[in-house]
Amino acid sequence: MKRLVVCCDGTWKAESSNTVSNIVKIAQTVCLTGKDRDGKTVEQRVYYISGPGARGFTTDRLLGGAFGLGLEANLSAAYWQLALNWEPGDEIFIFGFSRGAYTARSLAGMINRLGILTYDAFIKEKYPEALQIYHTKKKDPDAPDPPEWAEFRKANCYPDPVKVNFLGVFDTVGAMGIPGITAWRHRFHDVRLSRIVHCARQALALDERRRNFEPCLWEVPVELQEKYYRTDRVKQVWFEGVHSDIGGGYRECGLSDITLRWMVAEAEREGLAFDHSRLASLLGLCEPEPKHSKRHDSLKVAFLCLNAIRMLRHPRNPRFHWDSWRRVFASGDQNSYLASTAVKAENYHPANLVRLEGQPMPVFRIEDTHFPPLHAAPEIVPSPERGGRPEEDDETAA
Repeated sequence: MKRLVVCCDGTWKAESSNTVSNIVKIAQTVCLTGKDRDGKTVEQRVYYISGPGARGFTTDRLLGGAFGLGLEANLSAAYWQLALNWEPGDEIFIFGFSRGAYTARSLAGMINRLGILTYDAFIKEKYPEALQIYHTKKKDPDAPDPPEWAEFRKANCYPDPVKVNFLGVFDTVGAMGIPGITAWRHRFHDVRLSRIVHCARQALALDERRRNFEPCLWEVPVELQEKYYRTDRVKQVWFEGVHSDIGGGYRECGLSDITLRWMVAEAEREGLAFDHSRLASLLGLCEPEPKHSKRHDSLKVAFLCLNAIRMLRHPRNPRFHWDSWRRVFASGDQNSYLASTAVKAENYHPANLVRLEGQPMPVFRIEDTHFPPLHAAPEIVPSPERGGRPEEDDETAA
């Protein structure tokens, strides 16, 4: 058994960028080996996928950033890396930020629909057919798969059930932040939370006001909570900051370091081992300077214009207040939390949280996101829930 870690970065983000995202930091700090629940050494392999438009060419940056070109290529790259290295019994951890979060969630959706292609299937060039099956959108997502899909899986995929042990994303944005004129090209992406995902975590931005960065939260059927015998299978936590304060990418990275520490801690509870010395070195780049904890303003003039256009097209978007503040607890939201670092932050009173005061809302659940200084790697004890889940079945519906 080994652990396969897939890291999908956001638009224009790469390991060679002047300022890197939390996805790069996660990829840099995963240990080469870890321990399983019996104390045996487990190999950990990391696969990093740079974001759309990250190659540095002006045309590539424009097409990848403005129109989302490269998303399908990134999904294919992530699936290939995973499929060519996966063996029955392996554990899968997937991370993503922004459009990379969509790639991460799409990857989980593709695995849910297809499973893992065998070596022979790749040699026989069956991947294009597999991708076409994934592209095909069912009228009823919960309806049984067509017989030809089952036949394809039987002939070309491993029969063993596949599970995603951990899916961690930073601020997934609806329609991937892509203008409506091109968003239709990517509607095949299945980003719902499927039953093969055993633990899902999302960090969300309280202060992001760009309407084309609409937050995309998971819908979680109650029966799936019961299936996995744990109430914390899904956590969607609201943190102080705008989009890149959550996923990283600013030179002032104090806020994104909070979400990084939280995501690392949650993945460790599921068994993934990190190099704490290396992580402490990365965190130390920001901690000495108070200015590194500043909250940024992403709502520039161009986005004010885009906000006006989107308000005209969709004036009653339930995800936003009238002044474009994100609605923290929209109708139907599940498994939502507020970060303790945001609730207890000094002189921090964002309009969307102020509006919740005195409202007939559910009791707010607070997620503890205060962490002690990081020095050495602690002994990693996997979450007790990891041993209490039922055996995998061959269900493939989302």
